Amino acid sequence: MRYGENSHQQAAFYIEENVKEASVATATQLQGKALSYNNIADTDAALECVKEFNEPACVIVKHANPCGVCRQRLDS
Repeated sequence: MRYGENSHQQAAFYIEENVKEASVATATQLQGKALSYNNIADTDAALECVKEFNEPACVIVKHANPCGVCRQRLDS
């Protein structure tokens, strides 16, 4: 990780073995600089929120708090 909760702090990211479900730990970063603790916390909060929905959904997160959520309306 680039740094901990604050830029002067060190951090580590531990991953459980044999995790099958979607998680930040099983994701692949495609580009950009290394993530910080706050980046990972925000990403995890967003993913866990979206996983609550059965239909496609999107969430905006700041400081691990969802501040905007939407989902696809399924018309019958």
